[in-house]
Amino acid sequence: MIRALRAKKALRETRILAVTRYNSVDSLGGLDTYCNDNATKQLGIRYNYFSIHEFLDMLHVNENDQNHTLPGRNVYNLTDEDMKEKESAQKCADSILQDPALDFEGFERIFTRYLCYKFMLDPAELTPDNFYEICQLSAEKSSSLPKGMLDAAELASKCGGATTAMNKKVLFLLNVNETYHITITAEESVKIETFTQLKQLIYSKLQEKRGS
Repeated sequence: MIRALRAKKALRETRILAVTRYNSVDSLGGLDTYCNDNATKQLGIRYNYFSIHEFLDMLHVNENDQNHTLPGRNVYNLTDEDMKEKESAQKCADSILQDPALDFEGFERIFTRYLCYKFMLDPAELTPDNFYEICQLSAEKSSSLPKGMLDAAELASKCGGATTAMNKKVLFLLNVNETYHITITAEESVKIETFTQLKQLIYSKLQEKRGS
């Protein structure tokens, strides 16, 4: 019963980004239709639609005002700075993975830079050790909202469940698993409260992997 209630709560708090062809949700004959009325009414799952054409256009670097699907609009395309941050993050990951003798102090220094590149933060901005607060800081910086306003806006929208900062935490941990070829389980992830705990966990998993 408890597991069923937890599953019901998880579904009720689920938010799905649905990237569709034309977003013809009202046309049951459309090949791109994504009909979700029952999922929303019965389970509480909510959907946010995004055009696949606009999404692909926005992957073009430095073409913010040149998208064919969004003529005349200046939108959030990838930039040279985004690509540079991505390359710098990968270099940090390579440094960690290619040095089996790396001690924790060295790992901590490089991995902190890795997080800063991924979150587009300056090391000086990492004043809190609380990992959620770091995710929140990154989300607020990306949204250009003052401190505390993003969570307040999301609560006011009554979307409930996961906030942008929570999603950022989950996505970052998934990225860490993929990049460093380790497995941080769901049970382990919910216990991570500080950035220090995260670094210690990742380092221990890397050491276990190298020792096996």
